[in-house]
Amino acid sequence: MLSVVIHLDNMTRTVGLLKRPDGSKQFPARSCCDLKEQHSESRSGLYWIDPNGGCPLDAFQVHCDFEDGSCATCIDAKEWQANGLETVDVPEESSWSLSGLLGKQFGYGINKVQLKMLQMVSLQAQQTVTLHCKNLALGQTNPTFQGFKRGTVFASGTRFKPEIVSDGCAHQSESTASSVFNFNTNRPVQLPITDINLPLSRQTGVGVGVELGPVCFMR
Repeated sequence: MLSVVIHLDNMTRTVGLLKRPDGSKQFPARSCCDLKEQHSESRSGLYWIDPNGGCPLDAFQVHCDFEDGSCATCIDAKEWQANGLETVDVPEESSWSLSGLLGKQFGYGINKVQLKMLQMVSLQAQQTVTLHCKNLALGQTNPTFQGFKRGTVFASGTRFKPEIVSDGCAHQSESTASSVFNFNTNRPVQLPITDINLPLSRQTGVGVGVELGPVCFMR
């Protein structure tokens, strides 16, 4: 009899979690905002989400930020969180993609279907990108940033321009410097940043690197 009661209790709990997922790997939420709505006691931290609501096998882990009454679903660019400087040679004057110079594509570790679903249920998106440089001067020509949606370009002097938090790479220096760019948009399909184009002249021994901050989706 006791085993039947325990079995029924487990079934009741499972049905409850299917209706109100708790952000675990077995019962991922649709987003951090959904998790907070269904479990108001939830605190900031790591959770599992499944934006397309299908089989949880393609769920992925995110950081949920619930500070100050907000609800942000933040995805790390794990391989680009603390990317050090790499020394490259620029063979000719042109606009060079950073991924091409470094030989490595920007990535966020989730499939495009899940990312698009998260964008669809969000109202805003935010990301910070830090460009590290050495023996490189961007001067008055700031880099352009490619967004997730095809054709999206963030650049100074355009409709979608990033906030320049600091601009240490504006002037050439033999010491390592950094420029920090902040992106805020009410069109979530524009983020995350997928590449950076740098206007470079022919030169050797240029130090360049990038640190991609988490991309956060809010509603």
